[in-house]
Amino acid sequence: SDAALPSYFPIDRKRFGGGGGRFVFLQHGVIWNDLSRWLNDKRIDRFIASTPAEYAALTADGSVYSVTEREVRLTGLARFDALHRRAALKSSQGSAPTTITVMPTWRMNVAEDMDRAADPEERRAILRGSTFYRQWTAFISDPRLLALLNRTGFRLAFFVHPSLAAVLTGDVLPDYVELHPQTGVSLHDLVLESAAFITDYSSTAFDAAYVDRNVLYFQFDADTFLRGDHPARSGYFDYRRDGFGPVADSVEELIGNLETLELNGFQAAETYAHRAASTFAHRDAGNCARIFESVLELEKD
Repeated sequence: SDAALPSYFPIDRKRFGGGGGRFVFLQHGVIWNDLSRWLNDKRIDRFIASTPAEYAALTADGSVYSVTEREVRLTGLARFDALHRRAALKSSQGSAPTTITVMPTWRMNVAEDMDRAADPEERRAILRGSTFYRQWTAFISDPRLLALLNRTGFRLAFFVHPSLAAVLTGDVLPDYVELHPQTGVSLHDLVLESAAFITDYSSTAFDAAYVDRNVLYFQFDADTFLRGDHPARSGYFDYRRDGFGPVADSVEELIGNLETLELNGFQAAETYAHRAASTFAHRDAGNCARIFESVLELEKD
């Protein structure tokens, strides 16, 4: 599910060589950005894609990627099977959403600054001084958000990168915030319980859209994040043109978008519902089977 070198070569190549096995890149998210700098030097025998737009970005003439139609298959992600089945079960049981889920994307520049810190207290100071921290904590601490939670009875789940979770402690977050990850609660648990799934750039928004959960984006630093200051660079996916929900540049705008969603009974606007419905090649529980069949094709080559 990863193309990082420890996954790609699990044993020491210097001692044992590169091996003759086939590498099947299952992926761990839908590619929305330009990852060609990371992927093009890897020998990928089978590359899994989930949407026609993602497939075209990988294989079309003039693509920035080195893979072709020979390697890429439009099957859907393996993890979508369980997500689809669980969503269908919840729907049949009449289970209503109970949660506002917030999942920011971790920032490489903040992580690098924290890694250079001399001690844990300096790490916390660097984090708390970052725009990333100030913007997200301003949102989750906003009195209007608390008022919305009180009106709806929803929980607030704040799902953060493990590096961030190690620094955040209960005394710096409002007491109504549930900090995740937590043992026994998966991200998909939270996605399925979400009346609204709020992120900035995370590809998990595709997971939420796959099961028709509302998505809102908070992109206060899009001008730097998407220009290449981070591993992600802008790709074929434009959030305002293709995204599954409205894009906010400020806390005030994000709160307004959330309140509008509340006024509409947490029913997605037709534009966003249509985008979710038309994005995926498959919206079923057959992804693993299609991947399996695509791997068998390698034996015929």
